Amino acid sequence: MALRELTTNLKSLRYGKDRIGGGSSKEPFVTDSINSTPGDTGGPDFLLRANTLSRTGDDLSRIGQFMISPKGLQFAAKQNVLSRSGVRVQSSSDISFNPINDGVYLPTSTLAQVAVNAGGGHLLKQGLNPFRNTKPDDANTGIGFIDSILNTELPLSQPMYAQRVKTNQPPSKNRLTQLVNSKIGISQSNSNNNPINSFLDQITSSGVGGFFGGLLNNLTKPSSANGLNISQNANEILRYNGGPGSALGIGQTAISRVVDSQAYTENENFSKYNYLLNYSNIIGKTGDGIYSTSTPKGTTMVDFRSDLIDAQKDGINKDVLSTSLNYADSKERLGGRVNMGDPGRKGRNLINYTIGVQEGGKPTGPLDKINALPLYSSPQMITDTAVINDLVKFRIGILDNNKEGNYKTYVHFRSFIDSFSDNYSADWKNHQYMGRGESFYSYGGFKRQISMAWTVAALSIDELIPMYQKLNFLASSLAPDYSPQGYMQGNIAYLTMGGYCYEQPGIITGMNISPIKESPYEVNLDSTTGKKDGGKKTKELAMYVNVTGFNFIPLHNFVPRIQKNTYFGATIEGGGGNYISKFGKERFISLQNAKGNNYTQNNFTRPQPKENNNNDNQQVNKTEQSQGLNNSTE
Repeated sequence: MALRELTTNLKSLRYGKDRIGGGSSKEPFVTDSINSTPGDTGGPDFLLRANTLSRTGDDLSRIGQFMISPKGLQFAAKQNVLSRSGVRVQSSSDISFNPINDGVYLPTSTLAQVAVNAGGGHLLKQGLNPFRNTKPDDANTGIGFIDSILNTELPLSQPMYAQRVKTNQPPSKNRLTQLVNSKIGISQSNSNNNPINSFLDQITSSGVGGFFGGLLNNLTKPSSANGLNISQNANEILRYNGGPGSALGIGQTAISRVVDSQAYTENENFSKYNYLLNYSNIIGKTGDGIYSTSTPKGTTMVDFRSDLIDAQKDGINKDVLSTSLNYADSKERLGGRVNMGDPGRKGRNLINYTIGVQEGGKPTGPLDKINALPLYSSPQMITDTAVINDLVKFRIGILDNNKEGNYKTYVHFRSFIDSFSDNYSADWKNHQYMGRGESFYSYGGFKRQISMAWTVAALSIDELIPMYQKLNFLASSLAPDYSPQGYMQGNIAYLTMGGYCYEQPGIITGMNISPIKESPYEVNLDSTTGKKDGGKKTKELAMYVNVTGFNFIPLHNFVPRIQKNTYFGATIEGGGGNYISKFGKERFISLQNAKGNNYTQNNFTRPQPKENNNNDNQQVNKTEQSQGLNNSTE
């Protein structure tokens, strides 16, 4: 019979015997009559799409029959194994022994979800109560019996992190607090030091060996701290039953530590982990009278790093710690070294805002000595390091046009440098001649301009007015000065910024003063009466100010040209050149301070010629002596 002659009325198909050996799966679980009219959308549903309720009933019947079938029972078992193998969230101690980490799975939860699908409902798959509220406890509907259902937490429930871990968690249930108490603040024995325990760790934490974890744990592992799954093994942070480290939910999961911070002891010269101090060691050195009862409150302790450096000297040398200043000494800390003060220091009296900070019943005065340093006139800057010392020196002197002796008015600022650029430009004029395609150039001139921006900040009330007084004077230097005869004169400025510019003469062509809008403002209120005009120290001013657009054109005390250097008579081996022996006076970058510069003293050591060049060597020495090059000085 030809294949095209095979026909069916689509009603003679039979189900059953769809398994190997003639067994029947009894599927499909739900069937409909094939005699129904195509496109029939009739039904008693009200306010719903036609046949919604009947289709929901079919889905419930289909899923219900599947759940009691062998495959459905296997599906439910797999869901519980997956839940057991899931990551365990932080939970309170009363449910910490829940054997199923993510809550139990029951087929009834899936059936309940099928029932509410048509209405857009969403229920929980895990736990005994699929209607449980997933929001924090205070998210109630206001209907008592409904809230009692939504918020009921039955045994084997899915752990809701937002409900278990509160915003204000008590210390006994806060994992971070318990980690400090259980893992950092106390000494623990390290099971890695025991080969047997190390072997058992590998067996019980992951892989196929996880099958044995449940049996070996009670014999080898300490219990968790406070029910928060914090492991008592020094080489672990957390350990709990099941989880990703288990095998099909049998065994345990262990979260290991990268570094054991308990390895250091003060009685050892060195240890496995390069002289680490644990939490207790550091707290014991604070001297606050709270954590260390043997040390009176207020006692200044020696910097703990000095102990570690001494330990390195006695043991194996490690290039981990460098010798440092004694930061327990206030004069050697940053604020003390550069006279910045410590705005956050404890034990200060801040009750009177108009007077400012007080200690011992007396005002302490300005914190930042450089900020509070007033304008002064002098042939040279002051040398009192107890006042002007800074990480990078920064000052501007304005020459007094009408006073002999090179007097300058000096303005010192704290070196909060935001930007600095030194711009050089050369002017080359191009010429083009008839019959030539390229351009020819002739040198036309040279220009240089320094641009800067910096921030000034008042750290105390006593610094505010002096800071603005100095800004005012610097701004006034762009206006003219007048001679006794009435002639207008410009102002020459001397810029010093670190070792780059040192007393560099020049002219200031522009600057912008911008109080920072995000800065706190002094509003000039008396601290006792609350009225305006609180005192001479205060005005309505921003405490932080940006100085931008500061343009400075240097006036060189040498002829600007290429640097005229002197070189050794001996040539570089194999290169045919000469090493430098003396720098010329064309020093655009100063490299200078009050004690000298790095041009007049050349620290470069000339390589000695080979032994077979004795005659050349003697000739070179004679040449250097005749030119005075052995000790190059100006």
